[in-house]
Amino acid sequence: MIVFGIDCGITGAISAVMDDGSYIDVRDLPIAVNGNTKWIDGQEFLSLLIELRSGWPARAVVERTQAMGDRKSVV
Repeated sequence: MIVFGIDCGITGAISAVMDDGSYIDVRDLPIAVNGNTKWIDGQEFLSLLIELRSGWPARAVVERTQAMGDRKSVV
């Protein structure tokens, strides 16, 4: 089984390892851009998952994100 680790966001990435711990790949998330607006390109992301999965059963672990608020207050 393949295990995906997904770090969400514009600067995020996806990693893929086998459940025995062997390395498959790490890639930046595909980003779409329109002017100053950027987002994760869902169609390219799906293509990436299909490519990395290669027909194997898979599970995904996705980072839980939260707003940081005013970063000046973070020590």
